[in-house]
Amino acid sequence: GSDNAAGFRNVGVYTVTIQDGGVSFYRSGSNVTSQYSIVRLPGYLTIDKKALTFSGSVNKTYDGSRLISSINFTGGLAGDAVTADGNLDNKNVGIGKAVTIRLLGASQGNYSISGSVNAFVTKASLSLGGLSATARQYDGTTSVALTGTPTFTAIAGDVVTVSGTGTGTIGNKDVGPQSVTSISGYSFGGLDGGNYQLDTGPATAIPVAITPKTLVLSGTTSVTKAYDGTNAVGTVTVGALAGLVGSETLTVTGTQTAVYSGVNAGNYSATVSYAIANGSNGGLASNYTTLANSDVVASITRRAVTITPTAQELFRGYG
Repeated sequence: GSDNAAGFRNVGVYTVTIQDGGVSFYRSGSNVTSQYSIVRLPGYLTIDKKALTFSGSVNKTYDGSRLISSINFTGGLAGDAVTADGNLDNKNVGIGKAVTIRLLGASQGNYSISGSVNAFVTKASLSLGGLSATARQYDGTTSVALTGTPTFTAIAGDVVTVSGTGTGTIGNKDVGPQSVTSISGYSFGGLDGGNYQLDTGPATAIPVAITPKTLVLSGTTSVTKAYDGTNAVGTVTVGALAGLVGSETLTVTGTQTAVYSGVNAGNYSATVSYAIANGSNGGLASNYTTLANSDVVASITRRAVTITPTAQELFRGYG
């Protein structure tokens, strides 16, 4: 005989009827079918749900909802339309959070859930706008102060505040127009503030000007030369620079701007101009202000004369 169970695929309990397939009975080689009657009793086929195995963890960035949109599993049959998502007990950031799994799809009724998963919900990033940077003198660092009222866009319905003193980082420490590449110093509060972290990249470009640092020439600056019968300029001796950043150095030279007003030994008034050039340990002249001319006392010193007496002059000295 045969049955009609071959078409049953989905989970359920089905009645199975034996179909007449032409049954014959024999005894000692003789057909005795006519001596028997066949009674067909109904049978039942039960198809149970197939277990889908869930394990491990799922990750998501905070999005203001409890939904885990997709969860992986093993055990599904090829061609079946079954997927899984899940829900958290709350929307907030956390680790090892319990997930209530739900099966979806046209074939989901043929499956059961075996195992579990947990969720790691990480903070969403918020970028800040409404900020500006305060121009400052060169100081050898890439840090600048930020001002303004920070603006941001949180997930609709969330209650979030921001506070802190902002600091910006520029890409180049040297003098010139610069731009803030990252920000820090702000934190989020409010009912939902714990679900957010600061996006260190500013929402919009923040330009800032780094201006040259002021230098001061300290110590005595003098101009001297020995009498040579001319009013040509003398040798300038400059003092030490104050105001350099860290261990940076610069080379400083001074030049008398005009000739002496006389040729004879004595003191004169002179003006000295200065030039600075790159030094060592990262010292760049472009990061500092030029030095103003200064008025100094310039001296022409008496010229030393060597006298060698002759023998006749020595003799006369004893006479």
